[in-house]
Amino acid sequence: MTEKMTQEQRLDILVEAFKADSVQYKDLQMPEDNEGKRRILRSLMNIRMPRSWTIRYWSYRMNT
Repeated sequence: MTEKMTQEQRLDILVEAFKADSVQYKDLQMPEDNEGKRRILRSLMNIRMPRSWTIRYWSYRMNT
């Protein structure tokens, strides 16, 4: 049976995905605490221009 992902794991994946999507912020250090990660994620989401994600990337990340 496949284990379900925790909220913390999803948060880490989303932060890494948004960092990888940005040339300017790809080397941004991720905070250790979840509140800091949420702030970083929100900031990265706010500065990203609207466009689609690649399906292949998401299906790979969500299944690992």
